[in-house]
Amino acid sequence: MDLQLLAESSRAAFEWSFNLLGNPDIPVVITPWKIFGLVGAALFSGRWLVQMYYSRQAGKPVTPRVFWVLSMAGSLILLTYFIFSPKHRDMVGVLSNLFPSFIAAYNLYLDLRHATRTRRASPRLAPLHSRAGEGAGEGAGAGGVRETAVPAQAPVVLNE
Repeated sequence: MDLQLLAESSRAAFEWSFNLLGNPDIPVVITPWKIFGLVGAALFSGRWLVQMYYSRQAGKPVTPRVFWVLSMAGSLILLTYFIFSPKHRDMVGVLSNLFPSFIAAYNLYLDLRHATRTRRASPRLAPLHSRAGEGAGEGAGAGGVRETAVPAQAPVVLNE
C-alpha cells in the first residue's frame, strides 16, 4: 500500500468537517492537532478569567500563581502546535508563544522562590509551655522552634 494513501486514509479517520452556520463558504475542519491547539488557546486565554476572579476577591489587581502556570502551559502547548502541526508551521505563531513562555516560567520561578523564602522566614508557632531553665523569650528550643514561657496566672479563688 502506498504510504501517501495510508496517511490520507488515517488522517481522514481523525478529521471532522462541517460548514459553519450551514454556510458552504465557511468550511470547518477539526483535527486532533486543532483540538490540541484550541486547548492551548483556552488555557492561555483562561488565565485572564482566573486573574480577574482573584482580583475581584482581593478588591485590587493581583496576579496569582495559577495565572503563571496557565500562561506557561498554554504557551508551551501553542508553541508545540505551531512547531509540529503539519499545516501550521508558522514562524509568527512560534515567536508569539516562545517569548511569553519564558516570561511565565521566570515569573513562576520568582513566585515559588519568594514563597520558599517567606516560609523559611516566618516564625513557627511556639508551644504554650517553656522547657525548664528557659525564661520568657530566651533563645530557640530544639529543632529551631522558639519556645516562649507562658506567665503564670493567679489562682482563681471562689467564695471569698
